Amino acid sequence: MKKSWLLFVLLIAAGWILFASATLALVPRERDGDAPPSGRCSDSTASDYYRAALAMKPKTAAEWLARVRLLEKSMALDGSHAPVLAALGYGYVQYAGKIEDGRSYYELAENVLRRALAVDPHIPEAIHALGSLCAKIGKSEEAAALLRRGLRAHPNDAELWLSLGYVYRYAGLMDESIAAYQRAQEIDSGLANLIGAQSQITKSLIYQRDDHAAAASHAKMRRGLAAMGKTADEKQHFYGGVIYLYSGRREAALAQFDSAFAVDSTSVWSWFGLAYKAAVRQDRARVPAIVSKLEAQNIVDGERAYRLVHFQALTGETEAALRNLQKAIAAGFFNSSACSACLRGALIPSAKRRLSLSPSASPFTAAPACATGQR
Repeated sequence: MKKSWLLFVLLIAAGWILFASATLALVPRERDGDAPPSGRCSDSTASDYYRAALAMKPKTAAEWLARVRLLEKSMALDGSHAPVLAALGYGYVQYAGKIEDGRSYYELAENVLRRALAVDPHIPEAIHALGSLCAKIGKSEEAAALLRRGLRAHPNDAELWLSLGYVYRYAGLMDESIAAYQRAQEIDSGLANLIGAQSQITKSLIYQRDDHAAAASHAKMRRGLAAMGKTADEKQHFYGGVIYLYSGRREAALAQFDSAFAVDSTSVWSWFGLAYKAAVRQDRARVPAIVSKLEAQNIVDGERAYRLVHFQALTGETEAALRNLQKAIAAGFFNSSACSACLRGALIPSAKRRLSLSPSASPFTAAPACATGQR
C-alpha cells in the first residue's frame, strides 16, 4: 500500500513538472495588434519594407493594398521569411474582403500562407489567417483542424481562439463560437481585443435570434469604442441595423443602415444595408437593382451570399434565392436561417460531425477533422 501511494505521489509530481515545463515553452510571442511578430529578414531592404508595412494601420481597401505592395516587395527580396509570408497572406485576405470579386486574392493568400507554414509549421499568424480563409472558401473541416492544431502548440494565443470562433460560427455552431470568442477575451483583455471579440459574439447571438442579448452585446461593443475615442465602422453600423430590424424597430434599423453608408459608401456592408432599407420600404424595384450590383461582385464568402437570399426572398425571386442559398451552403456556411427547420436540423449535426466536435469536446481532445471535403 505504501509503495502504491509513493508511486502515485511521484506520478503527480512528474505531471506537475511536465506541465510547468510545457507552460514555459509555450509562452506566446509578443504581437503588434493583428500584425505578425517583427523579425529579421536575410535582406536589410526586405526588412525595411516589412517594418514599414507593420507600421501601417490599414482600414480601407486602398490602405490594405498599399500594405500588401510593401510586403510583396519584401517577399521578392526574401521569400523564405515566414512572418513576411504570413503578413502578406493576411493582407491578401483583408484586401479581398473589401473589393469586388476578391477570388484571385483569396487564391494568392492561400498559396502564400501555405508557403509560410512550410517554412514554419507552428507560426500562429499563418495558422490564424489560413484558418479564417479556409472557412471563407468552404474548407471548414480543414480550418477547424488547422486551428485546433495551432492551439495545441499555442493554447494562450487569442488570435487563434478568435479564428476558431469564426469557423464555428460559419459552421452554425453558435454556442461553441461564443465560447471561443470569450476565451480570446480572457487571454487578451486589452480594449481593442475585447471590442473585436464582442463584435463577433454579437453576430453569433444574432444568428441564434437572441435579439435582447445581441442588442446588449452590441451596446457593450459601442461603449468600448467610445472608451477608445472611436466610432463604429460601416460593418458595425450594419449589424446594429440588423439587430433593430429583427426586433421590429424599423426606423432605428434604417438609421443604422444610413450611418453605414455615410461611413463608407463603397463597402459591401453599406450596400447590404441599402438592400434591407429598400426591402423594409417595399421598394421592390430598388431591391433587385442593388442585389444585381452585389451579385456582380462574384461574392465568394458564403456568409455574404446568404445575405442575398434574404433580399431575393423578400422580393419573391424564389429561384434566385435558392441559387444563392445553395451557394452559401456549398461554401460551408451551414447556418443559413432561410433553410427550413428540418434542413437546419440535418445541417447542424452534420456540421458537428464534419468538425469532429462533440458537445463536451475541447479543441485539444477532438479527433482529427474529416478531410474528404464532401458536402
